[in-house]
Amino acid sequence: MEPLHTTTTVYSLDEYMKFSVQIGLKNKRFIKTRVMLMIAIFLLALVALLNHSYGMAIGFAIGGVLFPFILVSSFRSNVRRAYFSNAHLRDAVCTLSFFESHTSGDDPTGHAEYSYDKLYSIVETDTNFYIMISENQGSIVIKQNCTPELIAFIQELKRKYNK
Repeated sequence: MEPLHTTTTVYSLDEYMKFSVQIGLKNKRFIKTRVMLMIAIFLLALVALLNHSYGMAIGFAIGGVLFPFILVSSFRSNVRRAYFSNAHLRDAVCTLSFFESHTSGDDPTGHAEYSYDKLYSIVETDTNFYIMISENQGSIVIKQNCTPELIAFIQELKRKYNK
């Protein structure tokens, strides 16, 4: 059977990083935990201030300000480590084919097929689509590598199947 549409994606570090950031931002548990930690740090600063421990209060306040930067740096470092630790992922070329009822993907690790109605979700950004098979696993589709017809097809899938 011939696919309706086909596209190819090179899984570069940049694309993997964009995917990880986008999916991380969708993870409510990840965000809630970080916000709660930041609130706790500022509350500790307030308690220290009320107890006239000004040095400790300043330390906690500075820690609270630096905390988001440390988290971002740590997150990016973990993504880089994951990317470079997987020889199959580094600069892998993945070909996605779109059929009437399913999509199939071919990459160096093998072949997979997913029915559209079994997808977890389809995430769209300005530059990419992420065809998600679970909360944190999916395929990257770079819009620049797509025909206008394929972009419209994926947007229609998103409207039809996103929960």
